[in-house]
Amino acid sequence: MSKARPLLAYLLVSALIITPYPAFSASAPAWTYDGDTSGQEEWGVLSPEYADCEIGTHQSPITVTQTEMAEFPPLISRYGRTTLQIRNNGNVLIAEVSGTLTLISNGTTYTLKQIIIHSPSEHIIRNNFYPAEFHLLHESSDGKKLMLAVFAESRKEDNGPLHKLLEAAPLEIGKTVNFEFDPSNLLPSLKGYYTYAGSLTMPPCTEGIEWIILKNTIGIAKPQLTLIGQHTGRNARLTQPVYLRTVKETR
Repeated sequence: MSKARPLLAYLLVSALIITPYPAFSASAPAWTYDGDTSGQEEWGVLSPEYADCEIGTHQSPITVTQTEMAEFPPLISRYGRTTLQIRNNGNVLIAEVSGTLTLISNGTTYTLKQIIIHSPSEHIIRNNFYPAEFHLLHESSDGKKLMLAVFAESRKEDNGPLHKLLEAAPLEIGKTVNFEFDPSNLLPSLKGYYTYAGSLTMPPCTEGIEWIILKNTIGIAKPQLTLIGQHTGRNARLTQPVYLRTVKETR
């Protein structure tokens, strides 16, 4: 597909304010992960607002191969029990987070806004991928976006809180369910991560997102993967070109 796009479309996208995923917008063009006319290869032409999906040069996810070692202050999470508004938009399970749950990264405080579930993982780390990847979208007081990515690897033990969350999630597309949940149950140790400049991994694929990918994983059992499959099926975007971006890695 040609990368040539109308200048007007590019200017429209460049002028957009970065917002969380518009999962609840009835007016947004329909898209899918697989399909002849709405699959991910076609996202960029479905709407001028989705143009970054095609012409962006800082797109996510990526395959991490080469990294630059770096030192950053430790991540500090201040999560707790809160109410999630969980919705199945037909492509992903996405939860709006109420309250003020925060993550401190490199001296900046970010508030947790959304949790999005993908299976299999979207990022690939040196040829390794995982059965699931959880995205925790945060926003600072000045509008900066940070996405914390957590890999889930197959284990025999059930992650009880995660299983209850998936059981509570609606199968019916468009339905919203309120559920009490502590996002700390999705966090492994915060030591060690990769970080790079990227984008949302679903339309509108908006760039300007700081990504932090944790090295440590959480566990997910086969029944939980089955539940995700029942809700959305496979919902991972293919990895995008890294171009000249630098991926930094902490110990």
